Amino acid sequence: MVTATGELSNYFQGFDQLPPEQQNYIAESLALWVAAGYIDVLINNKMSAKVGRVNHGGSLADRDNRCVTLCGEELQTELMLFQKFGPLAKIPSRTKGFVEARLNLVAAHEMAHQIYTLLSPDTRAQIDAMHRNRVQRCDQIHPLPDGYDGNAELVTEVQLIERVFLSGYSRSSPEEYFAESLAAFSIKSSREKLKAIDAEIFELMHRLVFEANEMLDSKWHEQIARSQAERKRRQELTDTLLD
Repeated sequence: MVTATGELSNYFQGFDQLPPEQQNYIAESLALWVAAGYIDVLINNKMSAKVGRVNHGGSLADRDNRCVTLCGEELQTELMLFQKFGPLAKIPSRTKGFVEARLNLVAAHEMAHQIYTLLSPDTRAQIDAMHRNRVQRCDQIHPLPDGYDGNAELVTEVQLIERVFLSGYSRSSPEEYFAESLAAFSIKSSREKLKAIDAEIFELMHRLVFEANEMLDSKWHEQIARSQAERKRRQELTDTLLD
């Protein structure tokens, strides 16, 4: 798969100044969306990402998600977890006796929130319905523990293999469900796990890559079509892209 570090440098501010291991992590996480033409669309619409200081860790997005700032310490933590466990890890919950599935792909997750702004109302409605149905199923199988004030799916060690969401955080909202699913779809190993746990959102992600105009708002159709046509010409966007 093409990594197109030059294109990533245009999207990710200060990319060339990051440590090589962080560059490789970001490039691997976003390579699919470079090849599918989405990074090009984000760049053309002045959307970007960068590493910087963020109070309380995590990430910070400005108005309309035009620039996402990743906390440098959080990025390094994600990288260390990714190197140790791969894209998915099991972490203990503060609620005794429970664990949470964690996705270690913060760069792709935050970019996904920018792609979410491109989606058509119909696609967003589909995501809302998928998420709502999963939350209802989750509440039946793995109800939130007494005293827990969060929204993530928590399970016991034994229940982990039968979890409803790929990552616990996916349960939080339709937007986070989409972002976590898109991030998981970005890497082959987590893409296969996503397909096994949630085939419905997997199929939506597949269509996002190969049937973009059916998924995006009409005002983005010309841009994504032009970008994808160029990548098909360069044989970057092919039927074997996900192999």
